[in-house]
Amino acid sequence: MGGMRRGPTGPGHRRGRAAVLAWLLASSGAAYAIGCGLESDRLPVVARGRYVEIATLRDEPICGGTARYFDRFIESGMALLGEVPPDRRFVRFEWLMPPAEQLSVTGVGRTRHVPGGSLITSDDSLVHEHELAHAIHGAALPSTNGFLQEGFAILLDSKRIYGDMVWPEGESIDRVISEVPFSYDDYPLAWFLVSQIVRDHGFDGLARFWRAVEPGASAAEVREAYQATFGRSIDALVEPIEFEDPVLGHYEEVRHPCNFSLCLAEPEALVDGAWEASGPTDCEDDPDAVGPDRRWYLPEFGDVWRQQVLSTGDAAYFDISASANVAMELTSCSLDCGYVGNGSSEFGFDAEAFWLGADRSFRVEVRASLEDLPTQDPGTLHVEAVSPY
Repeated sequence: MGGMRRGPTGPGHRRGRAAVLAWLLASSGAAYAIGCGLESDRLPVVARGRYVEIATLRDEPICGGTARYFDRFIESGMALLGEVPPDRRFVRFEWLMPPAEQLSVTGVGRTRHVPGGSLITSDDSLVHEHELAHAIHGAALPSTNGFLQEGFAILLDSKRIYGDMVWPEGESIDRVISEVPFSYDDYPLAWFLVSQIVRDHGFDGLARFWRAVEPGASAAEVREAYQATFGRSIDALVEPIEFEDPVLGHYEEVRHPCNFSLCLAEPEALVDGAWEASGPTDCEDDPDAVGPDRRWYLPEFGDVWRQQVLSTGDAAYFDISASANVAMELTSCSLDCGYVGNGSSEFGFDAEAFWLGADRSFRVEVRASLEDLPTQDPGTLHVEAVSPY
């Protein structure tokens, strides 16, 4: 394939050397404030949504649907907690210049809660769902202990890098729930605990428990809050789940962290056992295109995408085929607490058949390379039920 890469266009991208110099001089003493309109002297704004603005000095296009994607993510995430976003821009995403050498697998992202909202900075990925999740709980819930805040952010991040695990033998739950400041090494344990809270009590239960845990609470205080909220010990979150079956009798299942993704499009059903979706036609001029995605560790899956939601009927094996240069990512729209991979299942062009359960919805990203856009003939992804033999 191929095709000329389109350079940045539009008022937000028409920045000459004089504009950059003026920004550098102004930003040396810049202050940051969030309010109605989100005014800042730090970086020029290149895209706006209802709740977010995106600012950068990078000489790269921002795809047409990216700000709206952020908006939908915020709306959906706050709805999980029984809240609605304030009707103004309260999140600013600053996409910084890339570092000389990429040192972090996850990318360097940070969220600061500032007066009126949240400031997200990233020198890696433009679409940082982990940091957007921090902005969501910053608007919906009070501050609390780190394991809840980080666990929630990881659970909502469809591109989490953490893989399947069980609670480590001998690990102290008291250490994790009272850790201040919270250690990056314990992020998987935070994901484990929060996903089990949601599994057992739902997102509404997570929100009730969250409000009961004061920032800096001791292990004893967290335990007391959990006991008061749910009427049982918090140790249950790391213990096997017991079942009674009329045929199998009594048995136990070890707990695994749960996979989950916010699905931001209307579900589409298979027709006669098949489903088809198109990839992006452009970056800036396609209102449904999101990106560019700069996850350096998975470049082969493309950096611009459209999100779709596939709704299955009967459980079956499915096969995929692709025209042009597209690929897909697949994550569950409901809590999936069986064995999970590293956030999502990613398929190239020669993927083998894969199993999907009955009556489930899955987020599908139909992806293409920015260098292959624009195109009048977008790539197409075809999913079809097949025999397992």
